[in-house]
Amino acid sequence: MTEKHLISWMKRVYMLNTLSAQERLAYFISSYPSLYEAFPRYLIASYLGMSAEMLSKLRSRKR
Repeated sequence: MTEKHLISWMKRVYMLNTLSAQERLAYFISSYPSLYEAFPRYLIASYLGMSAEMLSKLRSRKR
């Protein structure tokens, strides 16, 4: 594993363990806006460590 990959992995683990679901979603949207639009919601939910249903609830609250 390269240093860049290790740092990326560590950030993700930290994010999953310390941020709320709403904070993880906000971070993802601000960091990767084009990926948020391009990928299916169930894949984004999985990456963020939540169910697709939870992601849907968070998205509806945001509107």
